[in-house]
Amino acid sequence: MNLEFLPNEILLDLFQYLNGIDILRAFYGHNFRFNLLLYKQFQLYRFDLVSYSKHQFDIICKQHLPFISNQVTTLTLSDGENIPGQINLFVFLHTIISSIHSFAITINITRSFILHIEYLRMFSTPFDNNDYQSSPIPTLIELNICYYRTFDLSKMISFLKNVLNLRHLKITMAFNLINGYQWEQIIRSYLPKFKIFDLNMYDQFPDDQNIEERANELINSFQSSFWINEHKWFVRCFTCDKIIRLETSSIIFYHFEKKIS
Repeated sequence: MNLEFLPNEILLDLFQYLNGIDILRAFYGHNFRFNLLLYKQFQLYRFDLVSYSKHQFDIICKQHLPFISNQVTTLTLSDGENIPGQINLFVFLHTIISSIHSFAITINITRSFILHIEYLRMFSTPFDNNDYQSSPIPTLIELNICYYRTFDLSKMISFLKNVLNLRHLKITMAFNLINGYQWEQIIRSYLPKFKIFDLNMYDQFPDDQNIEERANELINSFQSSFWINEHKWFVRCFTCDKIIRLETSSIIFYHFEKKIS
């Protein structure tokens, strides 16, 4: 099929299913009509730059983003092997990134990076940067945090204090467990508009510790009226060997044999 014969409306619908890089590589420069569609009419660019080369990254940043920054809704970055230092490069592009609504960061974040994102609404990060200092992000309503090592709870609380309009938190923690009383205090104190909580956390305990007793203590901390009546958040507890996993009922896993509650 020759795409040039398709009406603009269908082409714009088609673009919504593609990575922004692929759209620009395939259609930009083909003719004046496509260039006009890409730079003036298409408003929903999603750029996943994680798996692309430094050369492709530079082309997008230097040739295209300055002209379509207000049309970018989601940007995924990484400090991986393909483009080390990719996230820090974007700090210097603050005039470009200020209008982007959604970020997914796969390695570390910096304070200066966050300060330049004026309209940020959704943010995803491993949050492993111990030097990060939080600043208010009043537009943020959805947050995805991943911890894959032990961490300082006070640093996460410091960040949550600055997202007062947060409504949806998805958090994955390995080798960390925060009990229901602690979560209740955090939510009551700092997240007045909080509605959706997707929790998945687990930890491994020493052989000399009574795993069932510890699991029962943890699950009981999520049985107060705050969890059951006010928010209707139901937390399940699973054990396997010396591992305890806690998760909200909206998350499904099949790795654990014994269910405590």
